[in-house]
Amino acid sequence: MPELIAEATVHASPVAFDGSGIDGTAHLDVVHTAQATPTWLDHFISGHSAYGLVLFAWWRARDQGLSGPSGHSPYR
Repeated sequence: MPELIAEATVHASPVAFDGSGIDGTAHLDVVHTAQATPTWLDHFISGHSAYGLVLFAWWRARDQGLSGPSGHSPYR
């Protein structure tokens, strides 16, 4: 029976982007610049990202005429 058992062969194949094409110094420059950002600017950008996304979603829903909680769209 040992002859019926096939040996598993593992082949390394690139499944996802491995990052080898990324310029390491450029990446580190961006990371160090982000880390050196003043706290007030970091908070401003974080807030803008969070509230900007919510505002964008609301604006898209408004433009498409989606109903609000009351069942009708107040904009159309």
